Amino acid sequence: MTGREDVARLPCGTSVAVLVDQVAEGLPALDPAHQAACPDCRATLRELELVWGTVREVVREEVVPPSRLIENVLRRVRQELRALGQLVPLQTVIPRLVRHALLGGPRGATRIADSVVARIVAKTARDTPGVHALSVRGIALPRAGGPGRLTPRGVAIEVSGHSVSVEVRLVVAYGRSIPDLAAEVRRRVIHRVEAMTGLEPTAVAVAVDDVFGDPEPVPRRVPVPRAPERP
Repeated sequence: MTGREDVARLPCGTSVAVLVDQVAEGLPALDPAHQAACPDCRATLRELELVWGTVREVVREEVVPPSRLIENVLRRVRQELRALGQLVPLQTVIPRLVRHALLGGPRGATRIADSVVARIVAKTARDTPGVHALSVRGIALPRAGGPGRLTPRGVAIEVSGHSVSVEVRLVVAYGRSIPDLAAEVRRRVIHRVEAMTGLEPTAVAVAVDDVFGDPEPVPRRVPVPRAPERP
């Protein structure tokens, strides 16, 4: 998400974009106590649930693409390139269209979508002790021809062949050492991505955007009453 946080806010000050992400992604509330007591948040969440219920019904419907769609698209691509005196092989065209990491092997190639890697990174980061949630703020991971791709919330992925670059943005629990927590998230992400996909994480950038929880209040010194002076 980029630039939506301050577009609209409820009278209580809660960002509507945060509630949209909560309903759309099935995420936990950033402040459960506030939401439970706030009529504005509860009313907005009910309305969003109705809207996203319709969206989920549409998503569950099976979409059958027209026959020979891919063949027709590739034929048109080849015609345009042939007119320029260039002919690009199919194996180089497909990765540009679908953004897959490519793993070669003696018995065939394996393609892993960047969204798969992003979900692995997101779950690994959320499961790290001390991480409260992934951040709702936008990510600008450089990508050839455009900005970084944000999938899912708080994670950006750039895949290229056998390597992958990662950016993850966090909301951390108050009281944890941020440098130590960032190093632990980076270590876990690298290990999990390598173990599950075989890809090589060339860079794992960790950004901490917020802290959840309040510091313990400093106890107030209660004055001790003085004993009355004897006459």
